[in-house]
Amino acid sequence: MLSRGIHWLRTTRTSAAALTRGAAAAMLLRLAGAGLSLAVGLALARLLGAKGYGAYVYAVAWLAFATPGATLGLDGVLVRYVAAYRRTGRWGALRGLLGFAQGLGVAASAGLLLAALLVLGLNRSLDPDARLTGLVVLSLLPVVVSATLRQATLRGLERVATGQLPETLVQPLVILAGAACLGLALRRPATSVEAAAVHAAAAVAAFLLGCLLLRRSLPPELRGAPRDREARVWISMGLPLLAIGWMQVLLNKGDLLLLGALSGSREAGVYAVASRVADAVLLVFDSTSLVAAPMIAGAHAAGQKEELQRIVRSVARLNLWLSAPICVAFLVLAPWLLGLFGEEFVQGTSVLRILVLGQLFSASAGAVGQILYMTGHARAVAVAVGACGALNLALASALIPRYGALGAATSAAISIATFKTSLAALIWRRLGVISGVLDSRVLRRLRRPRP
Repeated sequence: MLSRGIHWLRTTRTSAAALTRGAAAAMLLRLAGAGLSLAVGLALARLLGAKGYGAYVYAVAWLAFATPGATLGLDGVLVRYVAAYRRTGRWGALRGLLGFAQGLGVAASAGLLLAALLVLGLNRSLDPDARLTGLVVLSLLPVVVSATLRQATLRGLERVATGQLPETLVQPLVILAGAACLGLALRRPATSVEAAAVHAAAAVAAFLLGCLLLRRSLPPELRGAPRDREARVWISMGLPLLAIGWMQVLLNKGDLLLLGALSGSREAGVYAVASRVADAVLLVFDSTSLVAAPMIAGAHAAGQKEELQRIVRSVARLNLWLSAPICVAFLVLAPWLLGLFGEEFVQGTSVLRILVLGQLFSASAGAVGQILYMTGHARAVAVAVGACGALNLALASALIPRYGALGAATSAAISIATFKTSLAALIWRRLGVISGVLDSRVLRRLRRPRP
């Protein structure tokens, strides 16, 4: 399989070659980041234990749930319009968009943060450590929102690796250093509050570095350009993306949020470790999708359907050829991998295997979400995400009380497979493009009526 992938990369056309070159830096960075992310999970899981680690990741999951509400879908708007304005030389519109997105994001995050802190402060039913952990983690909302918008801006400028650097490398390195200090200084297991404080310090350090990198990456033509505002256009695209972002969190994190609420921190900790390991299967998918998004938008805007099909097929095939070996290795080594985090996490072996299979299907389906909202079909994605997010919540609510983490993994895998399949069907109907690994000629043969 790998030899076929290498042969294809050598013989593919210009668009695929550009995709591969652009994805190389992003993939290397993501590879390093995935290793660091696993190291962070390993260090914190061993330092906190299943219950403490579960409380920590539960708070981080709520932060992820709040983030789309503060970005208001403007991260997707930035990726699309920064690339478009840059290619067409509309520097005034680009400058206006950057200021509009940052100002609105900061205001929205401040409002949501105040509401979240009020709810946590008034909720006396929570464990004191869990409440304080939530307060520390959720206080990072303005920082996370600004970082998300900065990453989207750099993606639109085709500086994907630069955008990923602070949160992918610097933040986990600081967390690892903080965890090492806690392990050396304490003669007892660390608490989730202490882990949250380390997380906050790392996020602030990454944020400051990201601001510096963004300033250095902005085109010089922006200086002195008059600000042009197209707020109605930006908001009309951002609102569906807001719904997509929120429902995407429910699709990806709803199982963990429900598991923590229904089964407690310990079960959530076991599930979170298995999920963190399984997410490594998507390393290739994330890297290629980040680079492909501006290419998809450009090919569609230029009316180059054949070029769009080549880019989309390139993403899907690259994902499959490189993700499959990782998947097989994780399925075989699942008990050993989980045992590295601590003996109490080995009970999540079946959970990990179910999640890995779901992630492999997700990777091989192609960058379906990116294709649709980079070609102006964000509302259709919002409907699909909402339906599959609701499906995930319904399945998780039914399965978690009886099966715990295993039920959460099953609901997540079914929901993601349903989501990817529905978006692939939408792409074929609306764009006439196949998002997966099949060649269009194969599909035509399958659809051809038999004599």
